[in-house]
Amino acid sequence: MHNTLKNILLVILLICIALLVFFLYRFHSERADIIRDWARMSVELQRHREDTDSLRNAADFLAQAAERLQIQLDMGEEPGYYLVVDTESKTFLLKKGNIIIREGLCGVGKGFTARGSRSWNFETPKGERRVVSKKTNPAWNRPEWHWQEQGRAVPDDFITFSPSMPESERRESYRILSEREKNLVRSVPGALGRYSLGLGDGYYIHYGKGLGQAQSHGCIRVGSDDLEAIFRVLEVGDPVFIY
Repeated sequence: MHNTLKNILLVILLICIALLVFFLYRFHSERADIIRDWARMSVELQRHREDTDSLRNAADFLAQAAERLQIQLDMGEEPGYYLVVDTESKTFLLKKGNIIIREGLCGVGKGFTARGSRSWNFETPKGERRVVSKKTNPAWNRPEWHWQEQGRAVPDDFITFSPSMPESERRESYRILSEREKNLVRSVPGALGRYSLGLGDGYYIHYGKGLGQAQSHGCIRVGSDDLEAIFRVLEVGDPVFIY
């Protein structure tokens, strides 16, 4: 009787071990299936994202190409003097009808930028614009973002120069200021070069560095000789085509 009971318990134990092994096998097998399914779904999701991005990029490219083509068609109908700015190649053409008068490198807007919780879009606007103003020896009136972009507070008080002060004296007065004092000047003499052409909405064609690059805050920068040529040729009302 005692041996029979032991045999029964042994059989039950063996059955329990067999069931445990079976369930462990099923668990690991199902876990492996889950891992494989998850990996497969991850690959499919990534492929879907890439396909979506490709379609979005293709749509953006076609929209930009259509915009460039429309601007080029508008240019073809312009018989007088005008300026063409290619923001991709960072080049300009000064033209009269189909004749190229002057060409060269230019600087354009650097695009979207952010600092902390603040963000700005410093792109050069595309499309057809008109020269709305022409100035000799313009001063650069610093916008508030000039300080905010550097993480500085906009000054409460500004250093100003008398409007009757000759341009050469204003530039020299600014030059000898300390860096701290220069930060307090709102209207900076000489920063834009000898000339500027306004395009509206705070955008200008003016002298600047970074030619052939996207470094400006939206304005179109050109070299000093190119700026003088553009200033002398274009009049208020003449078109500027940007694409």
